[in-house]
Amino acid sequence: MSKIINLFVAFAVLIFFNACKTGNQSLKLPLEPTQHTVLWEISGKNLKQPSYIFGTFHLMCKEDIVFSENLKKALAGSKKLYLEMDLDNLSNTMGALFCMNMNGNKTLNEFYTPEEYKRIETYFKDSLKMPFTMFNKVKPLMLESMLYPKLMQCKTLSGVEEGLMKLSKEQNKEVEGFETIQFQCAVFDSVPYETQAKGLLRTLDSIASYKKAFQEMLNLYKSQQLGLLD
Repeated sequence: MSKIINLFVAFAVLIFFNACKTGNQSLKLPLEPTQHTVLWEISGKNLKQPSYIFGTFHLMCKEDIVFSENLKKALAGSKKLYLEMDLDNLSNTMGALFCMNMNGNKTLNEFYTPEEYKRIETYFKDSLKMPFTMFNKVKPLMLESMLYPKLMQCKTLSGVEEGLMKLSKEQNKEVEGFETIQFQCAVFDSVPYETQAKGLLRTLDSIASYKKAFQEMLNLYKSQQLGLLD
């Protein structure tokens, strides 16, 4: 699968729970004997209470998002929930709109032949039902992220992090983020636009094989066999 797809579209994020003490003892969760898990406890010498790391996807099919009892217990016994970004912060959610376009007034047609540009334009128009003219200055990595629904075998996607935020708010937990929108924008800009453009075209030309590889990866995640992921 494309490195760019791996990096951005199918990127598994880590959710961090900063735990607190429950009563007079730290929360203890049962161990998973098969080691098939996406929830880990961080505990040990000189740590007064454990913390937890949960591996997930940004988006999944709505029916596939199921939070285990262990995850709910870990969240219930924690003081804070740390996400990749604080999605409650309006500057983060709105700030993404201001870093979509390429710097230097670059346009996509600078990176493609007329035939290549036409292929991309046709795909967005026919498959995504979007007029491509409005995206001519958008970073190719951003456009590639819009292909995410085409890799999924469902029509209704839902945000895993949003689900965790909802649980946290119901329990009056504080939600914070590790990164800012400025940092994430800088990550996009660290990849040369020419490289991004080649990746977008390669993904469009190989969408069927990428979809198959993505589903295999997602199935391994759902069965929590992370050792088989490469």
